[in-house]
Amino acid sequence: MFQGVLRMLLSAALAAAIPAASVAGGYPDRPIRWLVPFSAGGGSDLATRIVARHVGQTLGQPVVVENRPGAATIVAAQEAARAQPDGYTVLTAGMSTLALNPWLYSDLPYDPQADFTPVSTLVALPIVLVTAPDSGLRTLDDVKTYLKRNEPGSYASLGVGSPHHLAMELFMETIGGRATAVPYKGTPPALQDVAAGVVPLMMADLAAARPLIQAGRLHAIAVPSAARSGQLANVPTFAEAGGPAFEAAAWQGVVAP
Repeated sequence: MFQGVLRMLLSAALAAAIPAASVAGGYPDRPIRWLVPFSAGGGSDLATRIVARHVGQTLGQPVVVENRPGAATIVAAQEAARAQPDGYTVLTAGMSTLALNPWLYSDLPYDPQADFTPVSTLVALPIVLVTAPDSGLRTLDDVKTYLKRNEPGSYASLGVGSPHHLAMELFMETIGGRATAVPYKGTPPALQDVAAGVVPLMMADLAAARPLIQAGRLHAIAVPSAARSGQLANVPTFAEAGGPAFEAAAWQGVVAP
């Protein structure tokens, strides 16, 4: 039901976002580009590809997903903002693109309000704190001790201003910890490095991290939410694990130029 409703909403919203002449001329009559500001394999990319396939079936034209990671989603957002407003380019945009970047960058090369037309919500991605199995960080108390030691540690980050980066910074501020953020262009390479022990921990999309958790390649510590996730019922919330009670998630929507 979710996929059917969402593809109808997107199809109708895309038609509303383009000039009437284009609709009258038989929109769409060629493939649609769907830009994703993250690398392939992450939660946002997976959600986009699932919905794009159904939208393409409904509209009768291919929807081509193109990954444009980099610069806290700015690379893809700038490319989308410069595209013709004809309904043939859409962008997966979320907290970083629309809500956080305007506060973090004084020279942002796009205007979230002036350059984009909202199309639809897409997905809310739960976050989970994961550690490397061989890191020795098995509980939230272990993580707090690691972050509060005199020598700063490190953690994998999905870029300055990403929900995952801010969730970790909020957690550290609450407990009085510190660590150096190691930036990655996407979730998959960050998760692979955490699994390999290159970086000991990170806040990650649950959807992307879950297969590695189930395979024993990552250890799930806690989820920053009010209740446990049905996908990882045995993983406690931060409050249950003895940490600060806070909520963090990464939402994504769809916009058109």
